[in-house]
Amino acid sequence: MSHVFLKELSFIKKASFVQSFLIIILLGWLAYAFISKVNDLEKQNRFLKLHTENLMLFTEDKGRILALERKMRETSHINERLGSKIPRVAYKILSLATEYQDDGITPSLLLGLIQTESTFDPNAISKAADGVTPVAYGLMQITREAGTFLLEKEGYSWSPETIMSPELNLEMGTKYLVSLHRQFVSMGIELPREYTMSLVAYNRGSRDIIQAYNGKNKGVLVMSYYMKVRTASKEWRDAGF
Repeated sequence: MSHVFLKELSFIKKASFVQSFLIIILLGWLAYAFISKVNDLEKQNRFLKLHTENLMLFTEDKGRILALERKMRETSHINERLGSKIPRVAYKILSLATEYQDDGITPSLLLGLIQTESTFDPNAISKAADGVTPVAYGLMQITREAGTFLLEKEGYSWSPETIMSPELNLEMGTKYLVSLHRQFVSMGIELPREYTMSLVAYNRGSRDIIQAYNGKNKGVLVMSYYMKVRTASKEWRDAGF
């Protein structure tokens, strides 16, 4: 009798173990599903927030958006390269300038930076010295290193196709420029709302600029890139943007 009882007890223990194991798996799956749902909802919220901001911008400043679209269409190389994307790109540029206006971002600054980086070619890909390895992508020429970091913060994974989406490329490039500016302001490298060193860093990388500022390698402070952006920005500012 006791032998039968022990066998039944052993069976019950095994059944309990299997049941517990299945419960753990179920709970793990539910947790994964919950986290995935939360991430999806966060992406949807960012999407809705972006479109709400864009709708407000469109309602308040429709004339300016249309004026920028018209100017871009009248500029032959921009019209050729962006074509039907012009309304979305114009919309995004003005939206970003509004979002980061307290940091000193203006439409003319973004337009000048795009002109300098890619001459408004959304498919532009810069190559390394070997002429083969891709280095930077899209309208604002985002590097893989910067792009991966920026995309992951927004819940995206890196891919050339993702970063070359015109609107996303503009957003990531602007966020990167603003982050450089805020870093340099906090370090006393440049004044608020001025983009002298942060523009050079956008082109060369922040490490070189910080080392140069500390006197270790002043040779990197070549201002030709900054002057190109400023010259291009002035043309857009003189045009009313």
